[in-house]
Amino acid sequence: PAAFRCAPAAGEVLAWLIDLAQPPVPRDDLFARLTPEEQERALRYKMAKPREEFVIGRGLVRGLLGELLGCDPRAVPFAYLPSGK
Repeated sequence: PAAFRCAPAAGEVLAWLIDLAQPPVPRDDLFARLTPEEQERALRYKMAKPREEFVIGRGLVRGLLGELLGCDPRAVPFAYLPSGK
């Protein structure tokens, strides 16, 4: 979405409220934004709702950060704690 293209000004924080039941981007496009590891993780979910929420949430975050950083969403580096979070 166009709203993802506006970088925050210095000292500004942007927040978006997204309805996970009706994401602004098709689910297949969001899945394509995930890294291969994230796609594998998503496919391991046994229940559809948590799987879709993971794909939608992570895909939207990757899209937003990719737009702001000017790179492919799959290239946005994520760091994880030992707990996997």
